[in-house]
This record gives sequence, C-alpha cells and structure tokens, in this order.
Amino acid sequence: MRYFEGLLNETEIKARYKELAKQHHPDLGGCADIMKAVNSQYEKVLTGQYQREGKSITEIDELFKSDIELRKKLNEILAIEGLEVELCGCWLWVTGKTQENKELLKQCKFLWARKKKAWYWREEGNKSYNRKALSLEEIRYKHGSEALKFKRNKQIA
Repeated sequence: MRYFEGLLNETEIKARYKELAKQHHPDLGGCADIMKAVNSQYEKVLTGQYQREGKSITEIDELFKSDIELRKKLNEILAIEGLEVELCGCWLWVTGKTQENKELLKQCKFLWARKKKAWYWREEGNKSYNRKALSLEEIRYKHGSEALKFKRNKQIA
C-alpha cells in the first residue's frame, strides 16, 4: 500500500505520517506490521524529498534523529490520561491534568514553564534564545500549532 503517494512537501508528508500513526500505532489499537510499513515508507519518502531539496546525507541523518526523538517523547506520554499535547514548531507542550501527572512528566524529562502554566519538551539543540518571553498563544501563532489527539485503548474488566 502506498501511504504517502502524491504528497509534495515535507509538511504534507509529516502531516500524513501523524494521521497514519494515530490510526495504526499498536498502542492506539492499530497493527504493528502496518505501522512498520508506514514507518518504512515515511523514511523513504521523506529522504527522497530532502534529497530533492539538495540536503546532504549528514543533514538528512540529523533531521531523522530529531524526528525519532520527538516520536519517543510522544510514546512516553501517550498513555497518560487527561493530558492535552500540542506540537508547536518542534517543541511539545502539555496542558490539561498535569498536576496529578507531574512526576511522570518529570520522569519523561518535560520541563515546567511557570508563566505559561504548561509543561514542555524540546530536543537539546532546539533551545530558544528569544529575549522576549512569549505567551503560549504567541508561540502558537509564531510556530504553528497542532493538537495531538490519541485514542486510548479501553480496558476490558
């Protein structure tokens, strides 16, 4: 099956991947074999796109390393009930029922942004050097925002 056919740029490819991951991820009730196929095609299509843009193999490897780190973080907090997870640029922001999940978020290396009253995670190299403190709403406007919704498996009693 061709999951990424007809997509023209990195943004479209990544958006399609997120849709497919929500559908087929084994932690969300999907099939592991289908998810493996999706991951494989995603990497091939994205690598092809990066090569068309003239990126070197080293640059491509760095981009994938960053993408893998982001996926790992999402998987770590996927099962926590009551959290609202949002992707703004390449940072994850977490709101919702964070008080009762504070220790889990700390274990997952999320940091608390006191003024924004939200938890965040960013890859080591993606630190912000903006001198002006932006509100979460300003961050959403500047970098774009995508709320990540997860279907959680229901437990059978």
